[in-house]
Amino acid sequence: MPNACIEKIELAIQKSMSEIVSRKSEKIAVGLSGGVDSSLLTFVLSNKASIHGIEVNAIIIDHGLRGESKSEAESAAKFAQDCGAKPIIIRLAWDIPPKTQLQELARKKRYSALLAACNAIGARHMFIAHHMDDLLETVIMRQQKNSSSRGMAGISLVIPRHNIYIIRPLLAIPKSSILSAAKTIGIRWTDDPSNSDQRFTRAQIRPKVASMPAEEKNFLFLSSRRAAISREKEAVRISEFTGPLIYSCDFSGALKINIEPLLKHDQKEIEWALWHWIQHTGNCSSVRKLGSLKLLWDKIRRYASNTSYKSGPRIISCLGGCMFVISKEGLLYVIRESGRISSSQKELISEKVMINCKTHFFWDRRFFFSTSNTDDIINKRQYYEAGTGFINSLIQNSLPDLSPQTEIACCKLSPYAPPLPVFVAY
Repeated sequence: MPNACIEKIELAIQKSMSEIVSRKSEKIAVGLSGGVDSSLLTFVLSNKASIHGIEVNAIIIDHGLRGESKSEAESAAKFAQDCGAKPIIIRLAWDIPPKTQLQELARKKRYSALLAACNAIGARHMFIAHHMDDLLETVIMRQQKNSSSRGMAGISLVIPRHNIYIIRPLLAIPKSSILSAAKTIGIRWTDDPSNSDQRFTRAQIRPKVASMPAEEKNFLFLSSRRAAISREKEAVRISEFTGPLIYSCDFSGALKINIEPLLKHDQKEIEWALWHWIQHTGNCSSVRKLGSLKLLWDKIRRYASNTSYKSGPRIISCLGGCMFVISKEGLLYVIRESGRISSSQKELISEKVMINCKTHFFWDRRFFFSTSNTDDIINKRQYYEAGTGFINSLIQNSLPDLSPQTEIACCKLSPYAPPLPVFVAY
């Protein structure tokens, strides 16, 4: 049985690498926590990658929330070296660790650091060791919150984040198989005590998932995958009709959209399109109530049919950290609220990553910065205030060109979301 587990895991990882191999990528990254899941992934991935001459970078995040986290990170780095991977340790900075929502905030900081590190080393694919039990825990948590059918899709197998693809090859592998394979191979790992801390919702659900009969697990897993396929088809549909309507996307992340063709589409599709635009611009995934999106679209449609906007731009509404503005030309602008941008200054400073004598930042969860002198970025307030200036110029009826003289690369993602800008300052 254990040998069959190893074979299944190797096959899943090999399959997830097929496109990377065909594109002749020179390096990839893997998130290594030191736990059994990521350790097994790092071991197998390193073996497979070496066959194709691909460099594996094991990115290890030291959250700094426990006294032993530093030694655990160093132990994980030694394990990565033994596997033939190149370890990179990143220590997160906390002014004062929060007393509430600690796991959620730690997760956000972890992914920001992982993405910044991938960007710094030039890895466009990052492997994460989420498995079937993780997926089922997420689905059950969303069931408890009465999530929509989209939410029931759980964790995505592949998801683009800016110009980096996050890949989870073990999603169809149960935790029991991972443990069996790791013990058979003889992999060493460290258990994180927070995984069983009953203060956290996921830790409360974990024993329930672990004790599920195999048939129940498979049923819930297949239901989740059907929801995921439906969600992806829906996203592709939205992209197909909204893609041609988006003229451009500027430094501050603003979208410029032609409203008139939108009026020809089904309202439900429009509402989901609005949701995607809010995710892209406001970086807010919490706008789940379609009632809010329906009201927003009703306002946009009403203002679009009223020629009064021709006398000057009209701010229609704010939702999910975004401002919705109709210009005098009848174009819809989706702009990040200036308050959201200015509040990210502290985030930029605290989530820095030092690699190769350069400081790398993933700022506002949208932009990458790279510099050998931190002051080069910290002192350039125009970067922070780009969104504010854009809004002010809109209100003053002086629409700027959406192609500023800065180095911006709009990276192609999947068809599921508009491309996001990546700004690199050297």
